[in-house]
Amino acid sequence: MRPRLAILARTLGGTALAAAFALPARAQDAAVAEELYRDGQKLIAAGKTHEACLKFADSERADPELGTLVALAACHEREGKVASAWSEFTEAADLASRHHDPTRARYARQHAAALDPHVHRIRIDVAPPATEVSVQLAGQTYGPGTLGSAIPLDPGDYEIEVHAPGKKPFSRALHVDPKLGGEERIQVLLEDAPPEPPQEARAAPVPLHTSESGPERSSGTRTAGFVVGGIGLALGVGAVLFEAHAISLSNKADDDARAANAAGSDSAYRAAASEHDDAVASQRFAILTGVGGVVAIGVGAVLVLRRSTHRTAGQLHLAPTASRGGAGLSLGGCW
Repeated sequence: MRPRLAILARTLGGTALAAAFALPARAQDAAVAEELYRDGQKLIAAGKTHEACLKFADSERADPELGTLVALAACHEREGKVASAWSEFTEAADLASRHHDPTRARYARQHAAALDPHVHRIRIDVAPPATEVSVQLAGQTYGPGTLGSAIPLDPGDYEIEVHAPGKKPFSRALHVDPKLGGEERIQVLLEDAPPEPPQEARAAPVPLHTSESGPERSSGTRTAGFVVGGIGLALGVGAVLFEAHAISLSNKADDDARAANAAGSDSAYRAAASEHDDAVASQRFAILTGVGGVVAIGVGAVLVLRRSTHRTAGQLHLAPTASRGGAGLSLGGCW
């Protein structure tokens, strides 16, 4: 028996601890609700009905009370939200009856009865009948059980949307006039949704190899030839520029070397030697770039002039390379 008693003691202790933490939170909610309720009363006195209704609604959510619910219903009635006020008065009357508060119960029933003829209600009928139907209205989503039943609405503008599997979505705008009561029946005709288009068949892979060359491939080869030839011309221009730079550096290095020998300056001579090395490097770039330009022009000419009889389209990659130790030309691709 002792283990069971220990378990019971721990359970009761946990419940008491939870209640101890819950009481301050509930007290805080009640305090906030009381302040909201008082602010709502002040706003009613100031003629600010809409703002007062917001205060009463937040107060009721924080700490539901019969008095707050009655005040919220009366506020909505004054604001013109007939359906909301009727629903809240009806709920308040039932709650007051359970709490043995005949005064508030009578007050709430009288107001609910007076508002009932002015409440605008809609009934949504769907044809053909569907079991999986969703109705979106006033920010709420209702299931198929809503169909055929009265839905009270406050005055205002609404958008009704009805969705069902395999059917086109139905949408309709609805305006509820403040002076319009009674009931309105909305007929929804669900049309079959168009069949989904078949998935596109995968295109057959284009063969990479062919025994015959077509005009498109010939045109592509000629275009590649022009591009490669253009690269070759650009490399040729670069070669000329590198060569001119190399000549300029070489002349300057020679002049500086003669001046250094005449002055007997070792540092000036080393600077002249460095300039000479730069001139040599620039000349190497000029030579390699020129060779690359000639090769590229030749390859481009071949691609432009010859008839394309190869099985694969020509692809060429040509680019100069450089490093601290020298320069080179990278040529690759397939023909």
